[in-house]
Amino acid sequence: MADFVWNDPETQKLLLQFGGDYIAAQHKLEILEFGAGAATDIAIDALITAATAGLGLAVAAGTKLHYLDKFKKLGPLFKKLAELRKKLFKKKHKAGQTGGEIPEQLGKPDVVDVNNKPTPEQLDAGINGKRIAPAGLADAENILKERRKQIASEGYKPKYSDEELAHMAQHSDVGNERFQVRFMEKTYLNNRDTPNVALSGKIGMTMEGATGKGAKYWSTSLDQIEYADTDPKLISEKLGLDYNPDKEYVLVIVDTEKAAPSTGVKSVPATFEKVGDFANTELPDDFPKNLTDEMMTPEFQAKYAEQYQAAVDQKFLPNQWSKDTAEFDKYLQSSGMPENERNIMLKRMQMHDKIGNNQDYLGNGLTKDLNPNSANNFGAVETLNFERKEVNLKQLNDAGAINIITGLTPL
Repeated sequence: MADFVWNDPETQKLLLQFGGDYIAAQHKLEILEFGAGAATDIAIDALITAATAGLGLAVAAGTKLHYLDKFKKLGPLFKKLAELRKKLFKKKHKAGQTGGEIPEQLGKPDVVDVNNKPTPEQLDAGINGKRIAPAGLADAENILKERRKQIASEGYKPKYSDEELAHMAQHSDVGNERFQVRFMEKTYLNNRDTPNVALSGKIGMTMEGATGKGAKYWSTSLDQIEYADTDPKLISEKLGLDYNPDKEYVLVIVDTEKAAPSTGVKSVPATFEKVGDFANTELPDDFPKNLTDEMMTPEFQAKYAEQYQAAVDQKFLPNQWSKDTAEFDKYLQSSGMPENERNIMLKRMQMHDKIGNNQDYLGNGLTKDLNPNSANNFGAVETLNFERKEVNLKQLNDAGAINIITGLTPL
């Protein structure tokens, strides 16, 4: 019975989903007990314990979790499930003239998904099996070091598929994971007005919104980025950024449990809808809802990217980082665009400047993957963050809320 239940694809998906749901339901501190593959471990433990009426506790005791005794009641249910699932499979007849029967093949359903697309349950199971949960900032750095060794010996490959990333962007809360990562140029560590004062800079550009004033920045979680270790080129490509080998970069790992009381951070999924809502809430005079409803769409974003690139190509804008609305307006006028359309396009560049959703912004909660050797179109699930209190990096560092990794070098 146990062998059938575990090898039956549908039942296995249910068990793995249960494992993932169990982990997600725990308190944040308890989640630290779980490592990679924990969802599978829990599913196997549940099956062993149920199938042996609790005797399997000795086999699974090494996990030191608190749920095993509760699984004994699942035995009769698993037995009934096995019997029901077996009825879904029929005996198959051999092709040809022999007329003999092929014995019942467990695990081969009559209906096959011809599109071979993973189900939401399969995506959840795959994602849960890859997630990491560091015990602290030091452990987070060690995970990156170990990953670098793996990449050096085996080469780099994306951790999550495009399907898994898209699923997480829609159904997971990556912005609320405990360990977040900010990738930025080293020069930002010190305030430009006090360049000789260590860590006088902020984790992002200062923004004043309706609910506070503090650093505004885009980030992702450690879980999303760790497969690129500390390689600045890989990380840049994964985040859809152009890598400049002449610049020095740093990784700032943020322990949000320790940082949040000091920063009052507000995290927003990087989708059209959520970023639009953020703009309406924090900057309502600049970006009212009727305006963001028009600008925050795939169609308008494509048009903005096209006009922005044309302005760069025609030398109205000096480079891909310019946010010069006056020069952009000159280009728009030269293109013959009607005034009402020009005004909306200029408001979009103001949003680009104040919030940071630039011409490459996708609006689906994901970054582009610029790695030419990657099979992925998407790099990572992205988050917009707004710290509603003014805090510099030194204050966060002194509070043990961040770990700044410098000396990043490509492999």
